[in-house]
Amino acid sequence: MRTNGRMKSFVRPVLLLAVAGLTSVLVGCGSSRSSSYDGLELAKPVALPDVTLTDTSGQSFNLPADSKGKLALYYFGYTNCPDVCPTTMADLGTALTKLSADQRARVEVVFITTDPADDTPPVLRKWLDNFSPSFIGLRSDLKTVQSTAAKVGVVAEDPSTDSNGKVTDTHGAQVIAFSPGDGLAHLVWTQGTTPAQYAHDIALLLG
Repeated sequence: MRTNGRMKSFVRPVLLLAVAGLTSVLVGCGSSRSSSYDGLELAKPVALPDVTLTDTSGQSFNLPADSKGKLALYYFGYTNCPDVCPTTMADLGTALTKLSADQRARVEVVFITTDPADDTPPVLRKWLDNFSPSFIGLRSDLKTVQSTAAKVGVVAEDPSTDSNGKVTDTHGAQVIAFSPGDGLAHLVWTQGTTPAQYAHDIALLLG
């Protein structure tokens, strides 16, 4: 439920990277037979935008600065998502358990809500804790979130309301891995990636 009493309905998040200069990302990348990764390698690396959001404790979080030196796994979604968001977070949480303590310490999972109206800091923190207390939750006004998502090629549409007052949220469903070395994304995982595949690729990305 939204706080204004409107009912919320859902659609499956879209698997799409569509932003100026990145429209060919999925066309120009892929896990080829010669690739060591289970995820999709990007033909053109993507940089984290220099944007500052707010974490669940109310502290400022600058994306490139606060992810520097980490293998940062970014995902855009919302806590009321009925399927792919909780599944993805659960799979990432399981993947981290397959790594060594040293490897886990070098990984940062960042969840940016596409539904800031409902995902208040306490709601977002409680939801993320179901998967791992180490997961970072970020929020801002919707336009800032949409602009940030677009800069890394992720769709985050305006909620749409039908004649019955049902609200639909549509967002991208990919996890983007930003390297601890150059801070650029060279790899993306799409919906359906398993914990074992995440763990395999994370270990390779950490070197």
